[in-house]
Amino acid sequence: MPIRPLDEWAAARTQSLPLSALKGAVVGIDASHYIKQHLLHPSTREPLLVALGGFPFALRNNIERELQIFKDSGVTCVFVFDGLDFGTKNQRPHVSPESVRAFEQAWDLYDQQQADQVVDAFSGAGTPRPESLYRFLQRILHNNGIDYIVAPYSAAAQLAYLSKGSNPLVDAVCGPSEVLMFDVDKLITRIDADPAQFCWITKQTCQEELGRLSNEQFLDFCLLLGSLFLPTFPIFENPAFPGKGATIRDALPMFNSAGRSALSLCAQFEEDRRMQELQYTDRYKRAFMTVKHHVFVDTEGRVGPMDPENTSSDMHELIGQRLPEELYFYLSKGVLGADVPNYLTSGEVVVSRPLGVEDTEIYRQVAGTTLTPIRTQAICLLSNSLHRFYQTKVIQVRTWYDERSDTSVNLKSLPSVKDTIQSWKIRIDQLPEGLKKLQRTIGPFKFAVQSLKDSEFVSKSLSARESQPLSSQEEILANVFWRFLQLRGYIDEKHQLTSWGLCLEQALSVLDPADNLEEAAFLAIEMVRFGVLNAKQWFAHVSGGPMRGSDEDKNFNILVSRVACIAKLQHKSIGYSGPLSRQLLCYRSLVSEVRATLRNLIEVVLTGLLLSGDADRDRDDWTGLSVKLPFIDDNDCGLGIAVRTYLDDLPLQADPTSPDARAEVKSKGKEWFQHSDSFTGNLDLAFRLWDAVYKGTQHAGKEFKEGKLFGDANSWLAERRLSPRFIFSIITMARLSYLLVSCLSVVSAASAVVDLVPKNFDNVVLKSGKPALVEFFAPWCGHCKNLAPVYEELGQAFAHAEDKVTIGKVDADEHRDLGKKFGIQGFPTLKWFDGKGDKPVDYNGGRDLESLSSFVSEKTGIKPRGPKQEPSEVEMLTDSSFKTTIGGDKDVLVAFTAPWCGHCKNLAPTWESLAKDFVLEPNVVIAKVDAEAENAKATAREQGVTGYPTIKFFPKGSKEGIAYSGARSEEAFVEFVNEKAGTHRAVGGGLDDKAGIIASLDELVAKYTSSQNVEELLGEVKKAAKGLQDKYAQYYVKVAEKLSQNKEYADKEFARVKKIIAKGGSAPEKVDDLISRSNVLRQFLSQEKADMDMKDEL
Repeated sequence: MPIRPLDEWAAARTQSLPLSALKGAVVGIDASHYIKQHLLHPSTREPLLVALGGFPFALRNNIERELQIFKDSGVTCVFVFDGLDFGTKNQRPHVSPESVRAFEQAWDLYDQQQADQVVDAFSGAGTPRPESLYRFLQRILHNNGIDYIVAPYSAAAQLAYLSKGSNPLVDAVCGPSEVLMFDVDKLITRIDADPAQFCWITKQTCQEELGRLSNEQFLDFCLLLGSLFLPTFPIFENPAFPGKGATIRDALPMFNSAGRSALSLCAQFEEDRRMQELQYTDRYKRAFMTVKHHVFVDTEGRVGPMDPENTSSDMHELIGQRLPEELYFYLSKGVLGADVPNYLTSGEVVVSRPLGVEDTEIYRQVAGTTLTPIRTQAICLLSNSLHRFYQTKVIQVRTWYDERSDTSVNLKSLPSVKDTIQSWKIRIDQLPEGLKKLQRTIGPFKFAVQSLKDSEFVSKSLSARESQPLSSQEEILANVFWRFLQLRGYIDEKHQLTSWGLCLEQALSVLDPADNLEEAAFLAIEMVRFGVLNAKQWFAHVSGGPMRGSDEDKNFNILVSRVACIAKLQHKSIGYSGPLSRQLLCYRSLVSEVRATLRNLIEVVLTGLLLSGDADRDRDDWTGLSVKLPFIDDNDCGLGIAVRTYLDDLPLQADPTSPDARAEVKSKGKEWFQHSDSFTGNLDLAFRLWDAVYKGTQHAGKEFKEGKLFGDANSWLAERRLSPRFIFSIITMARLSYLLVSCLSVVSAASAVVDLVPKNFDNVVLKSGKPALVEFFAPWCGHCKNLAPVYEELGQAFAHAEDKVTIGKVDADEHRDLGKKFGIQGFPTLKWFDGKGDKPVDYNGGRDLESLSSFVSEKTGIKPRGPKQEPSEVEMLTDSSFKTTIGGDKDVLVAFTAPWCGHCKNLAPTWESLAKDFVLEPNVVIAKVDAEAENAKATAREQGVTGYPTIKFFPKGSKEGIAYSGARSEEAFVEFVNEKAGTHRAVGGGLDDKAGIIASLDELVAKYTSSQNVEELLGEVKKAAKGLQDKYAQYYVKVAEKLSQNKEYADKEFARVKKIIAKGGSAPEKVDDLISRSNVLRQFLSQEKADMDMKDEL
């Protein structure tokens, strides 16, 4: 957490350097600081985030882009996350009144349709807490091979430890200003990706410019300014402007006048009411000692205080109750989050209301009452594996809405949770072959419940306590899911499905693994069990509910939209722009609270399994275990809004249930949700989730009383969802896509890249006598996936010399021993082996085909071979050529791309095909701008490009671009260019059936075909063609003249032209002309010939 006044003051005193200055350095980064900068920076901030909920749509792409820039700059990163809470809390949880006011004002503006002010209002209402994004960031770091550690308590203290000593683990620290309190000499305050630079400041500079403060005085002053360790000294704050906060200008003279001593300053104002209410002097003393003796974890995994020789024996009163070293280890690896250990060490469960959440009775009920048994279960399960001190604690429950609440959980009186689930210890080799295959093809929830339909397996699944520990990640995770589902009441102690287990199994049975809806379906069934997935009017006092149709229509709309809220809107990597709903945001908050509580429980299940010795603990895949647990991604309410908007617009149609009405409303989706991947696809996703939930509710036990509501809603929705024919086409395409991928995987079996495993590695690489380039990769790694096609091309390029050089790859995630043997720490890693020993050389060059080929050729003298590449028809624009091309006499479609962007790479072949489609159009240019190239960066900035790819159309004579937001298919692009440029191209480069046709002349020809008056036609066509610039105007005249001499001319000439086209062999320009002529001739055909031509085409 930053010291805000110090940050504001220091901003003018920081220095900047290019990122290249850190080449070869290891930078320790405070994760909360990093997340906060992404949430607040103008280039990455998503203003409507708090109005939609969930995670920012572009955050993952922005982070992965930065990580690649760090890597390309030779900078190694280590992220450090805050761990457990420390100190004591003297106040009940509350939401800042300023934030509540700002949030209310933003919604008022939205309800008043003040669109120009709404975005700024929501942007200023606040951002989510960085801690809510920890799991999300940890998964990104894991998938990109970046190291991270969770500190025992403060990340600032841990970073200070990592930067100190004779052999520091990090060369520089990037974090908030509070890091300076821990004797860090230099601090990076900000790292920018564009331009690639960083800002930094020294502690000495701060001390000097504040009046040459000593280290102790600087610490005192920083503490008084306010941070996570201590609230701001109340006298520093101006009561006339409570939101303004303290400033260095006002605080420093006051501090100096007290002899630069915090204790003296506190003594001067000890009678002040604000000081007494906060017990500020005592809190200051605690904060001072907390900083001086804060706890960190060392390189050996030992957890202890700074300056241990001078640490008092009651430090647990300042920091918190000590936990076992093993538990701190699991915290450091991200296996266990901080929430449940915090409950145990602090002795209280703090139930707070997050930013943007309405203080409604139903939210109070869910957060404060409904979820308490699950929290109790998690606390009890963790305490079962700890010292008796924790097993007998009384945990107080404190909520934001009840000042007098005295709810407590007495752990001593509760039976052991651990004993009830310890019989789950099933190894993979105990599974029948059928279940082994099933596990590989479906998701973990579905496997967990479907496996228990096998009665023979169930009868053998009860494991004895002394049975062999689990070893593989697959085994551990399977048993975690079984244990979790038993705790949640889906499985009983005899390992059989309960009535709710059968309900869940039925719900999951209709889902395709490709839908990625398992977690959402499970959450939906949980919401059903809690009695909060229905159509009750909990939020009628706020806007955003259905407005049209009967009461029944509105109720069913509410129910279906709430189900959709549980899944995520499929959206492009850019900030949201579209309708909002305060009612659905309220419902989303219920889902989010349930998800977070379930995540805590399943983490404790995994931790308990490890603490009990039920799994092998000599392993290095801790982070992999954590990121494969569910409930990481928070839901937004965007998908619910999409469904509500669609269903609420249907009553405006004459027949709301007709196919035409559904198609009409569906077509508006692109206007409503400009940046969604596909409005139709999002609706289909929501309705597939509905199908799963509906099926589950129809198989729920007797205690479920809402079955009829779901049945009636399903019948109502069946008449309003996308037409069966349309859905069939989507499913068919998906299946066809899967079939194509499967076929391609068979073809790719003949890869020129050698798959290396422990059995063949020595013979192929180390003892073969021929050199080898070996890629160590992981299947989940995004950069590995990007490299894969390039690496395959490299293998093909040197396939002719396979007896002289090997291009190979190792799945280092599966074969960890091989990766460990060669020191692999990140993916992908490429190493060059000389074929004579086991001492490879790292490859550090570019990951493009040219760089890789040059490296192999340089090492071996062998030249690559490959298919000759066709020259690109895409025009690459630079800063200078952009200025000369745009605004000229040509229409230009430009894609702004970045080399690291996955979506850009997917777009590349389509863009090449599009350029070839329009190569014969002299006045159309298909172009690209590499937005990260030095000679084009300025153009990208001027065009306001913040995400990739960004596509704009520039009409001839204009420098104002028109943003393209349609589908990224070749067909869509061709249609768009034709519409904007007035061309008539088809996919493949040919002309469509409108090329050459002139509408005004067609009207005249239509008279001829009905009246047969050729002479009159000829005169009218000649007259009309005189004022036209189109070259085919004269062809109309020619055909009319020929018809006046021979009435069969058009029919015969049309047949002749079609025959020439079908024969082929003509130059492309000639084919264009022939197609245009045939289109003109078609307008003159006799009715009989026109009918025959239509039949031929059909």
